[in-house]
Amino acid sequence: MRKRKPKHDVLPVYPPLPVFGCDAGEDQDPNDYSIWVHRDGVKSFAMRWRLSDYGEGGALDAAQVAEIAERHDLGPEAARLLSRQIGYCLDIDSAVNSIEVSRAIALRRAVERCEKALKAARRGKIEEAVEMIFDLSDHFSLEDRPADALQIAKEIGSAATVEASDFVAALERLNDTPDAAFDMSPRDRRNLFDGRRRQIVWECCYLFLDIGRDVTYATTDRGVPGGPLIDLVQDVTRMINLFDCTLSAPTIRKDIELFMNPDPTVDHGDDPRSKFLDQSIF
Repeated sequence: MRKRKPKHDVLPVYPPLPVFGCDAGEDQDPNDYSIWVHRDGVKSFAMRWRLSDYGEGGALDAAQVAEIAERHDLGPEAARLLSRQIGYCLDIDSAVNSIEVSRAIALRRAVERCEKALKAARRGKIEEAVEMIFDLSDHFSLEDRPADALQIAKEIGSAATVEASDFVAALERLNDTPDAAFDMSPRDRRNLFDGRRRQIVWECCYLFLDIGRDVTYATTDRGVPGGPLIDLVQDVTRMINLFDCTLSAPTIRKDIELFMNPDPTVDHGDDPRSKFLDQSIF
């Protein structure tokens, strides 16, 4: 049996890098843009995956592997392989979401949040204030302007026992320090997608290629995409998210179409069809 190389499409986690010319006009500072990585929660309606370091054991337990094998007429070895590859997709440090961030927008949003946090802390709502600043970053801070005000405020706010007066003072210093904090939310959420979801769909596509099945879908009488591949994706998805949810069938269809016909204008890495079309592991 020929084994697939683990984590073949997993993205490593790197520090955020500046992207020059990313939707920036010629008269704009290219350093105002950056690519920032988010592991989860970029979209409020994104699937809540069961993230963990599954390793070689796979994301599915023995009963789930047996269920997948039986329901979809897979051999036990194929089902275990799928479980292992899905586990790589759900690795805590795997498929992060890369988003575009603007320094000017990030600074404005952070200033607003810091002001609200200070007002909340002065009213005695310490936990609420801590929540407001907890995920702020100093990524865009200038070298000649130390951003330790943010770190100090976080440390005081996250202590086991928070002294309200000390925390308020830290927030006041944070508000008085220019360019100390940035809200690294995406500039535009409309163009974001769930990277883990796409990788999970593609792993099911890889499996179908490996065992000699067609990577395709059908359309039901009601016009809804369906078929064996989509059924497999839905069953796997149900087993690996926190609320036993399934995906939208049209969304799966789009991911399958992208798998077979990658958009030439978008860098998706290697052509997903090219790795195993001439190989059989069974």
